Amino acid sequence: MKKRGFLFIVLLSFILSIFSCVGIKAGAAELPEVNIRVEGITGTIAEGKAQGATVEACLTSFLNERSIENNISGGWIQSIAGLQNPQYGENNYWGYICKDSSGTYMPENGVDKQETKGGETYVVYYGDWKRITFVNSIEFSPQIPREGSECTITFSENGWNGKVPVKNALVRFDDSNYITDDNGKITISEMKTTDNGQHPYMISGYETNITPSVVMDKGIFTIDGIHSPSIDYNPDNYDKLDNSGIQKDIPAEIKALTEYLSGNNDNPWTAVTLSRFGIKAGESYLKESGDFINEYGIENMSNTDLEKLILNLTSTGYTPYSFDGKDLVKELLDRDINGFLNNDSIFALIVYHNVGVKNQYKITDTVLTDKILKSAVKVQKGTVELTGWNLQGSDINPDMTGAALSALAPYNDEKHPEVQQSIQKAVVALSELQTENGYLPDSDGIFSESLSYAITGLAAVGVNPEGVQFTKLKGDLISALLSFKGTAGQYKHSLTGGNDYVATQQALMALYSYNESKK
Repeated sequence: MKKRGFLFIVLLSFILSIFSCVGIKAGAAELPEVNIRVEGITGTIAEGKAQGATVEACLTSFLNERSIENNISGGWIQSIAGLQNPQYGENNYWGYICKDSSGTYMPENGVDKQETKGGETYVVYYGDWKRITFVNSIEFSPQIPREGSECTITFSENGWNGKVPVKNALVRFDDSNYITDDNGKITISEMKTTDNGQHPYMISGYETNITPSVVMDKGIFTIDGIHSPSIDYNPDNYDKLDNSGIQKDIPAEIKALTEYLSGNNDNPWTAVTLSRFGIKAGESYLKESGDFINEYGIENMSNTDLEKLILNLTSTGYTPYSFDGKDLVKELLDRDINGFLNNDSIFALIVYHNVGVKNQYKITDTVLTDKILKSAVKVQKGTVELTGWNLQGSDINPDMTGAALSALAPYNDEKHPEVQQSIQKAVVALSELQTENGYLPDSDGIFSESLSYAITGLAAVGVNPEGVQFTKLKGDLISALLSFKGTAGQYKHSLTGGNDYVATQQALMALYSYNESKK
């Protein structure tokens, strides 16, 4: 019997393989089904179910079935129902969050890389990334509310930097409307009695002539007098990881990274990196930039895009002083410095030294250096005051701090004592922010790009990322970066994600910079 059963399985497998070869389906597995909800400026655009292996596949079929205009490409949602990036300002974009059994969170992948599991909900929303929040923590006080009694509900966004209250949001609970206070709270004076103990709720932040302040969320709380209806999502942490035993072969890593990027080089930042190896990158970005300037005018190109274009031109062997007849350096450095954000000033100073600019423009290297120094933020950690840089807010961001170190490196000498002092403080801050396993968390989590920027900046100012200052109990900056190693010569953005192009490019720049500094 055992032998006959075995032969039957082998024969069945053989038949199925033949059917597969001649194109006869022997029972294709169904694609996962998920819930999709699309939120626009003033309300829900569409809601329903869709099937697909990725969020992009689900969302595209969902919108097309309903004849809703959409442009989704390269993992980015460019437009839905005529609402485009960045229609309401440069900080506006289409994003998405996932609601599943683990909670509500913002996935780290683009919609093309986010695989569906089945049963989860994806909320696609439009908003300003500097102001929009979403709810993933809802706390009841008392924890087990009683029907007929007073109850307080707190709505928060729980992220890597702790809970942030969702303020001034409209909450509809049962049949009544409330507005959350500065602590994200509403108070229900008397909890209604229902036959099944279920209470529907909805929270939103729609406003007039401006993007929403809150991603609309809704659901049902079951208040049974036994279990707490509170919902709380806590991001994963990497405290238990030990990177101290990671094998380091930096030349081999550089070789693998270079080989991958050489074959995938049509990117402005990759061009800057590969130029260090004498490799000329693709030039499609130059054409795209030229088309933008011709259509919209160079004055409408953002500071950052202009800086990126200048660096891309010099890396590919062209002059930024005459791009389609336009002097890009003059356009950038004759602008109003008051309109420069922190990253604009930092990369403008990097441009200054990469292009060999003289002080013949309104914005000189002294102006840029002063602005960068003044934009530094101070954070108290215990009894120690830490100094560094960020893009916005009051926390120190390792990415911007590393970039600032790279920009300020040419002035790290006794002739510029203020710069030298700021650099020393920033190095101390990065060391203090480093975790025991070598990582450098920012307000949103732990990502490889933070390490890459920090390593590049430290190498520029002559500080060893493997030295005593940056070697903790379970790893250093280099071993922490290597823990993000993916496949086929690539690196990952997050430890739980897949290969990521930007992370790969920045890892090469970091490891190359460090390797050169050792020489």
